Amino acid sequence: MSNPVAPGPRMGTLVGGELDLERGDVLVELLEKCADGLWNAERYELMAVIYKFIIPIYEKRRDFEKLAFIYNTLNEAYKKIIHVLHTGRRLLGTFFRVAFYGQSFFEEEDGKEYIYKEPKLTRLSEISERLLKLYGDKFGAENVKILQDSNKVNAGPLAYARAFLDDSKSSKLPTKKVKQLKEIFREFVSACSLALDLNERLIKEDQVEYHEGLKANFKDMVKKLSEITNEQVLTEDDLKCQLRSSLHVFSAISGTASGPSAFPASL
Repeated sequence: MSNPVAPGPRMGTLVGGELDLERGDVLVELLEKCADGLWNAERYELMAVIYKFIIPIYEKRRDFEKLAFIYNTLNEAYKKIIHVLHTGRRLLGTFFRVAFYGQSFFEEEDGKEYIYKEPKLTRLSEISERLLKLYGDKFGAENVKILQDSNKVNAGPLAYARAFLDDSKSSKLPTKKVKQLKEIFREFVSACSLALDLNERLIKEDQVEYHEGLKANFKDMVKKLSEITNEQVLTEDDLKCQLRSSLHVFSAISGTASGPSAFPASL
């Protein structure tokens, strides 16, 4: 057995492998801060582990008020765990993928992507404004522009459309293949329209602004695709058909379906 370790100020004394519970004030304070941090981080499963070190100290001191508080906190933590297990939902933070473009300004950071972790329920507009100000102050507001993901997503389909359906390119391809590719683009746009309509019915208030951005970018993409193909890729009839489909799917998702439009109960 090793010799007793000299105690630090108010940290308790380790004698024969056992902690002197009468002098653990600083340790208890640190452990309680740790437990508070776990509660705020929604890591409820770990709180019992921390309190296992604190409970014996308060039991020895017969501090029943503190013990009641701890057991009540654990009770609430276990309820939180049960709720998470039942719903499958626990928002531990909001994550954003941020990419930097501009060799003359970002140098070696040009083209690199980073994941930003923000407090939960942080809006896209909030982090966009913060980054715009940060790099606008550094490089000049006229030199910095924020491009949201939906713009980048639009760039892919438009690039393919220009590569194969532009007048100067499509004339060199078999007519059948060009017609087939145009039909694929119409189906793609139709699916995006349906997804946007469903999303609008399901989002919460804090997501409206981002959804409006998606709609604006979608309309811009449809316009550019129509210009490239010299055809309307989304007609009024398509929109009416998508509206009926979206209402049908939304009713099934929300559980409000009734009448002949509802999915069979056996599904």
